[in-house]
Amino acid sequence: MTRWCTGCELGDSIGGRGGDGTVDHGAPGGDGELTPIPNPSGFGLGGQGATSTDDCLNGRTGANGPDGAHGLGARGLGAFGPRGHYLGVNGGDGGDGLPGQGGGGGGGTRAGAMFCGTPRKAGGAGGGSGGSGGCGGRGGHGGGHGGASIGLVILNARVELHGTGITAARGGDGGHGGVFQIGGAPGLGAPGGQGFGGSPFGCSGGDGGKGGNGGHGGGGQGGPSIAVAVVGASLPVVMEAELKAGTGGKGGLGANPSVAGSAGDDGLAIDVAGFPQ
Repeated sequence: MTRWCTGCELGDSIGGRGGDGTVDHGAPGGDGELTPIPNPSGFGLGGQGATSTDDCLNGRTGANGPDGAHGLGARGLGAFGPRGHYLGVNGGDGGDGLPGQGGGGGGGTRAGAMFCGTPRKAGGAGGGSGGSGGCGGRGGHGGGHGGASIGLVILNARVELHGTGITAARGGDGGHGGVFQIGGAPGLGAPGGQGFGGSPFGCSGGDGGKGGNGGHGGGGQGGPSIAVAVVGASLPVVMEAELKAGTGGKGGLGANPSVAGSAGDDGLAIDVAGFPQ
């Protein structure tokens, strides 16, 4: 029997081949791929072929694909680019789910001399192929960082501040993480072949496993509020100057707030903050 295959970005899911039927015995069905390791429950195993004492067995249903990991919330203060633009921290993307395992192929049957006569003339019915598993769902994107409120950026320069005041406003809120995509539905196992002249039918292939769900996206960092940001230089000389930060923005929530560590950090409020170049 033909094998069913689902082509996914993170691997192919292939149903097991149905077992051939002969006059005196049936061949076992092939195992479905991708096989979980370990596999104590026997997901996706091919069914045994018929013998003189035992009937054939259907293929086993494939295992569902593992879900993707959830993205973490944004951490840290951010950084500055070479031209002095602020680069905040976005939330982590959720991981993609993995494909489900293909179902096992059904076992073939034996026909026996009473149906086929001379053994060389005919054989039993073949087993059905296992269904392929569904593809994994996409992970949700992490939330974007909130905009920063920065009164003055000192970029590779020495600056003295005399008799002035610099007050930053409130930082912007971080974005919430994106919701995952549900894993794809699996293919159904094929029925076994039809027996001839009253001989037994072949056994059916097992259904494929469902594709794993993607992971939720993490929340973005809240934007900081900084009166003076110093990039790659010594701190400024401040004389009779009032430097005052505002309030940092709220960190974004993860798409599933119950996931530990999925919320982004709130933005910091700092009067004077140093950043590496």
